[in-house]
Amino acid sequence: MRMNKRVLGLAVSISILVFVLLNTNFKRVLESFSVISLEAILVAFIINVIGAVVLNTSQIYQHYFPFIKEKNHVSTYFRLLQVDFIIRYYSLVMPTAVTAVVKWHLFNKIGINKTFSGLALIVNKLLNLFFIFLFSSLAFFFLIKSDSSHQLLFVLSTCLAILLFLVILFFLSEVGVKSAKKFFYYVMKLPIRFLKEPSKKVFRSVAEFNRDFKSSKKCPLLNTLLIFVWPLLSFFVVAYSQMLVVNAIGYNVSIVEALFLRAAVLLAMMIPVSFAGIGFREVGVISVLGLYAISSEDALAVSLVLFGFQIIISFIGFLLLFFNSFRFEPKKC
Repeated sequence: MRMNKRVLGLAVSISILVFVLLNTNFKRVLESFSVISLEAILVAFIINVIGAVVLNTSQIYQHYFPFIKEKNHVSTYFRLLQVDFIIRYYSLVMPTAVTAVVKWHLFNKIGINKTFSGLALIVNKLLNLFFIFLFSSLAFFFLIKSDSSHQLLFVLSTCLAILLFLVILFFLSEVGVKSAKKFFYYVMKLPIRFLKEPSKKVFRSVAEFNRDFKSSKKCPLLNTLLIFVWPLLSFFVVAYSQMLVVNAIGYNVSIVEALFLRAAVLLAMMIPVSFAGIGFREVGVISVLGLYAISSEDALAVSLVLFGFQIIISFIGFLLLFFNSFRFEPKKC
């Protein structure tokens, strides 16, 4: 059954990609490639790695920071960084939904508490969605000046961004943790047998999370602020990388337009059935850049360059997985 779902997800991604390729002039796509200089691609790739992997890992690390008991924080950060690289490899061979579970499992393998890692991954996804809708709202605001039909999309994006912001604050607050505890309590009282068996384990994990949350001596306000700052920096850095790629073809894309492009690419990467956003990313890039009078052939060239970045990053993850076999000694966090 799982294999069937993977095949279905891969078939959907490839079908969308084939549809896009059939509706574009591939000769013109190759011409767009020839315009991009190797120096521009190299600079954009380095910036992309810094934004997509290094700063993203910083956000995940920041979420664990109040609960880390070991003194060697540098070692902890690099272990999380290796997980992030390895997950990029798995994202090429597994649907996004399965990749999230694998990431949670790998965090557990290096000694991160299951409750902490689960909460951190949820907050990470919510933060990504928050910035996707926030910068989409900003882009639609500027687009309204030339086309009033984008007003509804502006209002919808703004409302979703506000809602996600409140949900994230709820997760990061002590009130949110207590509410989660009550939720587990009432769920466990339901007349379902398989829920009652792990109830003690769940209660123990939630109690441990609450205890560490309250006893942490590190500044919770600063930590919460940094949890927002790291993904914001990651979003800007990756957007700048993508802006360099688009401008290398001969356009003059602004940072606001690049942020909208980043939002579309990231949203495509988060679709549960997709494999590394294949197909969905191409549709997103063509749709966004089309709003700024960029041809579908040039947009497809940009999308394929970004996919090339992803393949190289995934290969780094494969090397880390192959040579180290991910045999880290578990360390308490």
